[in-house]
Amino acid sequence: MEHNKDFQEHRNRVHEETLETMEDVIQHLCPFKKKISKLFGINSTFIFRGVSDHNYQLQPSLYRGFEKKSHNRDVLLEELRLLKDFVEACDLSGTQIPADSYKLRIEINSDNTIFNRMMKEQSSWLVDGTLNEIIGLAQHYGVPTRFLDWSYQPLVALYFASIGAIKKMNNDLDKDYSDSYIAVWAYLPTNHSRVKVVDLPRSINSHISYQQGCFTFIIQDRDRFSPINRSDNDRSKTLFMDTYLRQDDLTNNIILAPKTLLVKLKIPYSLVTEIYKYCDAYSFNAATLFRGPHGSAEYTNEKRIMHKVEYDLNLKKKGLKPITL
Repeated sequence: MEHNKDFQEHRNRVHEETLETMEDVIQHLCPFKKKISKLFGINSTFIFRGVSDHNYQLQPSLYRGFEKKSHNRDVLLEELRLLKDFVEACDLSGTQIPADSYKLRIEINSDNTIFNRMMKEQSSWLVDGTLNEIIGLAQHYGVPTRFLDWSYQPLVALYFASIGAIKKMNNDLDKDYSDSYIAVWAYLPTNHSRVKVVDLPRSINSHISYQQGCFTFIIQDRDRFSPINRSDNDRSKTLFMDTYLRQDDLTNNIILAPKTLLVKLKIPYSLVTEIYKYCDAYSFNAATLFRGPHGSAEYTNEKRIMHKVEYDLNLKKKGLKPITL
């Protein structure tokens, strides 16, 4: 009975709530309101992550696609290969690499040195931050890494969640989205010994600067031959930050832990075009978050898609069928 009580207390550290109206969204996530502080029971600095499907868990892209029978060794080798390929590609394209140095090149280009270190350090490999800047740059340009993207600005998270949902709806206009939700996660950074928040210099990685971004990753307890096990009953092998915090006994991992560490806000798809326009009105859009010709083109295309989806949603409300071009 005592065990069940402790488990429930751990689960309470991840709070979930549904926001049914635009007013609820504004009250919780507008930087001038931040009603979300009441859900944490503390007025502090939070970080936010938006996803287009509330069923998505907080799993780094590096771990996606590995089957249950895969070993941690496979993930470590994949991470090493991707980082080496990314550095080589940056050289070929003339892209400046953060924290670049002669010493760094010798280490990353020495297969024996870096492989031996990776095998020796296991899950703590790269935890010292040696390659964090490179990992962050790779992550922001679509390379699978151990990092999860977050932002200190809640409207950035709302933008990414809403435009992701709008693109999904545009790809399948006939689908019923009445039971579909986006989600915005909010995390309270703490001195947790395993859940790490990484703030990188923003002068080279412009995406971090424009998006007020940061990253998280979990130091996993597993050796190189441990199977990748996604079971919610095995904390030491879980790859999801939300599952980890639900199950984690914080006694030895954190000092003065608040009751709630992570909040998940579900928002219905029926609000996504309104949310997108709200973010756009405050200049949180592709043009400002990505900048340059790429951001300008993306913004132009996103607005076209948004207006089309908005028009189709209005047709559905009137009982009419959306027009397929």
